[in-house]
Amino acid sequence: MTLSDQIKKQFKTLLKEGEKTKRKYGWKGSNWNDFPPEDDYVRFKTQVLNLIKIA
Repeated sequence: MTLSDQIKKQFKTLLKEGEKTKRKYGWKGSNWNDFPPEDDYVRFKTQVLNLIKIA
């Protein structure tokens, strides 16, 4: 598997996780109904930023 394939796979995984979080915690147009737990948010944000750095 090439680096490009790995990046695409990780991007798809993170996209699905982000969509799942959005469904779970909701978005009502101008604000969130609830926020995800801080550790989940920081982990997700770190993974996204690392992927951007690699790409």
